[in-house]
Amino acid sequence: MKKIVLFFCLATMQTAISQTVSTVNSGGLLNRPHDVVVHPNGYIYIANQFSHQIYTISPGGVTSVYAGDGTVGANDANGTSASFSNPAGVCFNSANELFVTDYGNNLIRKIDTNGDVTTFAGSGAASSVDGTGVLASFNGPVGICTDGNDNIYVAEQVGHRIRKITPAGVVTTVAGSGTPGSTNANGAFASFNGVYDVVADPSGNLYVADQFNNLIRKIAPNGDVSTVAGSGASATTDGIGTGASFHIPLSVTLDSYGDLFVVDYGSHTIRKINLSTFEVTTVAGNPLASGNYVDGPAIGTARFREPTGACFDLNGDLLIADYGNSQIRRITDLPLSVNEMNNILNIDLYPNPATTTIQVATDEKIEMIHIYNYAGRLIASTTESTIDINELSTGVYYMNILTENGLVNKRFVKE
Repeated sequence: MKKIVLFFCLATMQTAISQTVSTVNSGGLLNRPHDVVVHPNGYIYIANQFSHQIYTISPGGVTSVYAGDGTVGANDANGTSASFSNPAGVCFNSANELFVTDYGNNLIRKIDTNGDVTTFAGSGAASSVDGTGVLASFNGPVGICTDGNDNIYVAEQVGHRIRKITPAGVVTTVAGSGTPGSTNANGAFASFNGVYDVVADPSGNLYVADQFNNLIRKIAPNGDVSTVAGSGASATTDGIGTGASFHIPLSVTLDSYGDLFVVDYGSHTIRKINLSTFEVTTVAGNPLASGNYVDGPAIGTARFREPTGACFDLNGDLLIADYGNSQIRRITDLPLSVNEMNNILNIDLYPNPATTTIQVATDEKIEMIHIYNYAGRLIASTTESTIDINELSTGVYYMNILTENGLVNKRFVKE
């Protein structure tokens, strides 16, 4: 296992050398920011948990209160005349209406473009009841996202469920039995444990941060729940799929290339999952150092303290709600996605499927090739471009090819 960890750290260094963490100006006003989202006009919106308010940061760096009077309550009103109780998650729909998971009130609130705050769904009772609008109920709503049809998805931490709200306010349960567990099954037959965040991809899949299971799960459009990555152990190990591990993953977000980024609260790091190869790498922070507040190179120098939320801004930079430091941080110059790197480096495998040997076809200088089985275990290493695979069992394998210009991941089949 140590070999896998060391390799992935090396690969990350090779492809993310210019990656940098900086602090977005908050004016010292934030008090435990829990989640963050960016409006199309460039303003950053923040669920500021301990002050029970929604804040904004302008493109010029000016921080101000957008909604909430700073007291605990559930008052529907305009802007700072409204009240919240520990707001946890924020997202926009296509009409630029802001939706907030009001965790302490067990409500989903809506802030329209005029700043009017209303209760969109939830009775306030701490339970998981399907229904329409205020006839439905939630139990510890935290993460929230929208899909391409303006459906809203809510991660219900205490209720251990993923809920869906249509634009008309109809609330249904997508997945989760309500009993803590880690069963992969369909819909209500599956189980989660403290599910914390959810994000939707363009194909209708949902990706979930399953907090207490230390797993990243997927819900297919038909309701089937599967495990994307994580061994279930509370640790910070890079690897492939279930060969990797997380330490209290709290937030998930997708970039424009389809890579999934995970805020790993317990390890004070930001992780990336390539959804083509299921490779998990650490892109910022240091799990071996205590949580702190340091800007600089993302790998080796930068430090976070208990990060909780993330989103991408208009420039493709990753914004982090650094909860323990009460700051919003920015990660710039993220490493190229595997698809981008594959296109740039133009590396191919043939034949594929293969039976006896497989050839790595490239003009790049190969520094190292590692081969992993489907479970994420390292089974072979070489610097040769022609690889003997006679002794491999029939099945699917992953090849990580480290060149002087970057890392490429390939999948092949041994027949």
